[in-house]
Amino acid sequence: MSYKHPIQPQLRPQVLALTSTHAESSAFASTTKSVRVVSDADCWILFGATPVATNAKIYLPAKTPQVFGVEGSWKVSGITSSTGNLYITESDSIQ
Repeated sequence: MSYKHPIQPQLRPQVLALTSTHAESSAFASTTKSVRVVSDADCWILFGATPVATNAKIYLPAKTPQVFGVEGSWKVSGITSSTGNLYITESDSIQ
């Protein structure tokens, strides 16, 4: 008997250190279609070719994973009022 397992989409993780000054991730792979983000601190994020996060952008509560559809080669920018890390996982599929 043989089993067929679904193919795992290509995943590429990054960790972005957050402070009160915005920081940018590395550019996503050209094949990236979605990213899963979760932070260990309340923060604000923004996606784009040259994103600059401020405290008026997308609010991401601490320890609350979210998935966003993105374009390949985009980046994510993050900012927090304290310090923390933003964990980013790229996927070649729509999650």
